[in-house]
Amino acid sequence: MQKEFVDDPVAAVRGARRLTDTIMRDLGYPDGPVAQDGVHDDASFERRARDLSVDHPEAVARYRAARAAGHLAEADETATENLREALIAYRGLVEALLGTETTRTAQVE
Repeated sequence: MQKEFVDDPVAAVRGARRLTDTIMRDLGYPDGPVAQDGVHDDASFERRARDLSVDHPEAVARYRAARAAGHLAEADETATENLREALIAYRGLVEALLGTETTRTAQVE
């Protein structure tokens, strides 16, 4: 997703949201109703956050941050900083869910 961010930041954030949703479903956290834009309604989001807090309490804050940043990104598709923050939030959530730490070094060419 990070590589795609340069060419299409909005698509990268949407892809990160879809990937995160897939991981959460695979881990047993149902997603409930989803709007056409792929965003969960408030009740589904809160239910999933409560379920998540049982096995991954450290991930709940990241889940909330990812959702908030994603909403900002969707609301203003031209705000690259909002999109960058959303992508970072989704990456942090995936790391918390999977118990991994990714390498955060970037190579400048």
